[in-house]
Amino acid sequence: MILKTALFCIIIIKILFMGLIDLKAYAFYDTEERTRMLPFYVHTFCDDYPQEDQYYDCFDINQLNLVVSGSGGVDCEGVHYDLKPGDLFLFSVRSQIHYYPGENGLHLRFITFSGFACEPLFAYFDIKKCHCFRHNATETALNDLLASILRNADVETVSSMLYAMLVGIGRFLQQPSPSDGLQKALRYLESNYQFDLPMNAIAQAGNLSESVFYKCFRKKMGMTPSAYRNNIRIEWAKHLLISHPRMSIHTVGERVGFHSTSYFVACFRKIVGVTPTAFRRQASSPLKSS
Repeated sequence: MILKTALFCIIIIKILFMGLIDLKAYAFYDTEERTRMLPFYVHTFCDDYPQEDQYYDCFDINQLNLVVSGSGGVDCEGVHYDLKPGDLFLFSVRSQIHYYPGENGLHLRFITFSGFACEPLFAYFDIKKCHCFRHNATETALNDLLASILRNADVETVSSMLYAMLVGIGRFLQQPSPSDGLQKALRYLESNYQFDLPMNAIAQAGNLSESVFYKCFRKKMGMTPSAYRNNIRIEWAKHLLISHPRMSIHTVGERVGFHSTSYFVACFRKIVGVTPTAFRRQASSPLKSS
C-alpha cells in the first residue's frame, strides 16, 4: 500500500509539474479490488480533457463532466444538448454518447465513477441516463473532489465526497424546472386574481425564487405579473359589466380586486381604450336597437 501511494504521488507530481500530459489525458485513481467494495468510488479523472468528435456505442461507466472552455454538443440516447462553459453533463452506465466539439474545441473536466450503490441512488432520485444542467454547488463539489484526489486523499474520503455530490445533484434535479414552476405560479395567480397577493407568494406556488419567477414571467408573457393580473381583472370586469347591467362601477371594480374606483377606471381605460361606463353603453347598444 505504501509503495502504491508513493507511485501515485510520483505520477501526480509528473502530471502537474513536469507537464508530461498536463492533465490533458485522463489518469486512473484507484483500481484495487478492495476499493470496488465501496458503495461509490472514482475510477478515472481529468482536469482538462480536449474532447474529440467521438461516438460511444455503450459507455460502460458513469461520468460527470464540466465544460471548462470551448463549446460544442453531445447526443445522449437520441437527445441533443448544446454545451458551453459552466455546463455540467451527467450520464450513467450503458449510455450511447456522441460528442461534437465546436470550432474552438471542447474541453472537459471530468470524473468517471462506479460502485454498487450508484444504481439505487440514481433510482431513488429518478436520475435518468443523461442530464445537462448548471449548478454552482455541483461545480464546486467536483472541483473539491478533484483537489482531494490530487492531494492523495484516502479512497474512503473520496467515496464520501462523491456520495455527497451525487445526493446534491439528485436533489437539484428533483426541483421543478423554471418552465414547470412558472406554469404552477400562473395557475395560482389566475385562480386568485382578485387578491393582492405579493409576488413572493405567487413565486412560492411554483417553487421558484421571486427573482427567477419575475424574469421567467417577463420573458414568457411580455409583461409584469402585476400587469398580467390587471388584464385578468379587466376581462372579468367586462363580463360583469355586461351580465349585471345594474351593478355599480364601484362594485364591479371591488368584485374583481380593485379597491379604488379611480384606479379601476384608469386601468380599464388603459387596457380597453374606454371607461367602464362607455364600454357598458357600447355593449348594450346592439341589444337596445334590436
